Amino acid sequence: MKDKNTLLSIDLTKEDIHSTNINLILDSINQIEANQSLNNRFASIELHTIEEDESDSNQRRTKRRLYFTELVKKLPYFLFYINPIGDSHLKIITYLADDMKSNRKEEPRLSGKVGYKMIEAIEDHVTRIGFEPEHEGLLELYQLISDSIKEEDLQCGFL
Repeated sequence: MKDKNTLLSIDLTKEDIHSTNINLILDSINQIEANQSLNNRFASIELHTIEEDESDSNQRRTKRRLYFTELVKKLPYFLFYINPIGDSHLKIITYLADDMKSNRKEEPRLSGKVGYKMIEAIEDHVTRIGFEPEHEGLLELYQLISDSIKEEDLQCGFL
């Protein structure tokens, strides 16, 4: 089900993730940014990972972690464009977490380096494109990332 803000729907395949082919997402975001009438749309890409039967779930998590880590390196504000339908933001943060726990009851914990890099990049991007900095969805995204940072890496007064 497409949200009214969704411009694109991307299905990531096992091959995309295993080959760390982030070009599909990068190209989609570049396309949105190039279109002046669309470049300030929040949460405009609906992202799906196509689940395929893999016997080793640790291997699957590791591959996804590598995929999303590469995406953060190339475009640390990419979560700005990912529609949070369902729990897509939380899933991505879980893949990026340092402590990829198989126990889903525990919250994922990002390193401060990754979490703050993402928050700062999103803030810079929002300023650059003239997006409303107090947008409810944006504030929720900042809070989700901030809440996911390891306690020992928290910086007082960052948000």
